[in-house]
Amino acid sequence: MTPMDLARKLALEGKSSDQIVMAIHAISPLLNEEAILTCQRAVNNLINEVNAEKTAATLAVLATPAKATPPQPEPKAAPATTPQDFLNQEISRLTERLNALCERYFDPSEVWTTITEWRDNLVNNLITFEVGTMEIGTKVRLKNSNQGTPRVYVDHGKVAYNVEAFITSEKPFDGLDHTAPPVATELPENEFGYGIDPQVDIDRAKHTQAQAGLVYIVWYAVDGTKVTEGWHNAETIEVVKP
Repeated sequence: MTPMDLARKLALEGKSSDQIVMAIHAISPLLNEEAILTCQRAVNNLINEVNAEKTAATLAVLATPAKATPPQPEPKAAPATTPQDFLNQEISRLTERLNALCERYFDPSEVWTTITEWRDNLVNNLITFEVGTMEIGTKVRLKNSNQGTPRVYVDHGKVAYNVEAFITSEKPFDGLDHTAPPVATELPENEFGYGIDPQVDIDRAKHTQAQAGLVYIVWYAVDGTKVTEGWHNAETIEVVKP
């Protein structure tokens, strides 16, 4: 989720301009006053657009015949209030991500199982895979972000499973696709690499290897509702003491 995607989500929920700016700052730090002012102007414009959209939607509903059912908002994910809740959410996220990768790299001549079984085995292996120094589920906050205060919508994060770290280390997809490089692989040794454009292959591999060295965090509001997720340098976060 990009900062502007997050801003629109919060604007639709009726959050104030200050709350939205602080939420953006929490996941993508604004480094100086000019950046803060620019963000504030963009957020104010976005709030005006959202309010206009809400007004138009209300008018449209009023003009709709009584028997018509207005669109229903998508249900929010259940808050992760317990360690088991978080683990269940993580298993769901990992299953979706690895299923897409297994479908992409499936080669019946090399993989002697179904996509579903292959995916489930990888999920189980990833859950037991140990990497980094922070335990999965550790509650964290960005340093100097004011997270944990009423002014900041994003209250805290939890350390999650880093799929890229697992793939980079275990290489479950290497050699299974000959039209594009595996998502995480050693850099191609020959000048052509795996794909049509060697530079694209190299850039993709470097990007994934960089992500493998970061910490993947799922961010939550104070009530446990998931807000966003992404990679962070371990030096920019701190563990929340019980």
